[in-house]
Amino acid sequence: MNYRPDIDGLRAVAVLAFHFQVPEDEPPLGLRPALAVVSFLLAFLSWRWVEQPLRNSARVPTRWLMGGGGSRGRATKEGLELVAAEAGVPALLIRRAGCLPLFGVSKQETAATRARDAACRAADDRILQVLPQLPKRILLFARWSYYAGGTGNSGDQMNRITLMDDAGSAAPYEAAVARPLEQFTAAGKNVHIMRQLSEIQDYASAPVARRLAKGGDVALPMIEVSCVRAEARSAAGHAPFAAAGVLGMIAAWSRLCSTDSHGALMLRDLFAPLLSRAAGASS
Repeated sequence: MNYRPDIDGLRAVAVLAFHFQVPEDEPPLGLRPALAVVSFLLAFLSWRWVEQPLRNSARVPTRWLMGGGGSRGRATKEGLELVAAEAGVPALLIRRAGCLPLFGVSKQETAATRARDAACRAADDRILQVLPQLPKRILLFARWSYYAGGTGNSGDQMNRITLMDDAGSAAPYEAAVARPLEQFTAAGKNVHIMRQLSEIQDYASAPVARRLAKGGDVALPMIEVSCVRAEARSAAGHAPFAAAGVLGMIAAWSRLCSTDSHGALMLRDLFAPLLSRAAGASS
């Protein structure tokens, strides 16, 4: 294991040493007990009035929304962050790249190691343990079509993924979705799904940048995607949620015209109803 020193901690020690230098002469014997008492008193006051209040979870603002997902959740982070700040409403985002935000489901993926697959399941199990304490509104992000079809698309079409249940048997995507939705419902949660955005898998920034730098044209097939094709691919991923009567399906296709992840800023009003204090009493 490599050791990396805490640079900020070293700086803090250096500052303290500069401002509060220890005198070379030891204090008189009669003064030492008093200094020890003062040191103990300061430590107690710091523990009582600084550390304990910060450790008290009851002082943490109540979250109105929990967002969960993998890299799709990260891509939308800026939009959620901004709308939460504008609404003055705290939210909680839990994400782990490459992980399906559903409980009781394991995966085997050719693009991931077995250790990463196991880490995804362990993380979901930990979230399940605290499910009753999570906000009432749940927003899930994922590359739903990938999990539904079991294969990648265009540029990553060689990737394969298999979903499995607790017994280690292959689990149909519909069943993998149905079980956690039942758990959310039993816990009194209102589930919302972020509709998967269309994928431009043939696009790669490096080749496009090199071509533009040399004065060349960028082939339209690299930056365009057929809506009909994208709709057909995503339909299987969204179908189980529609069949289960999920409360909300947030669609953003018509709002984006580029692959810039910070387009999430333009989508923030889509999440505003989930962070509305007025709606909090009824949902």
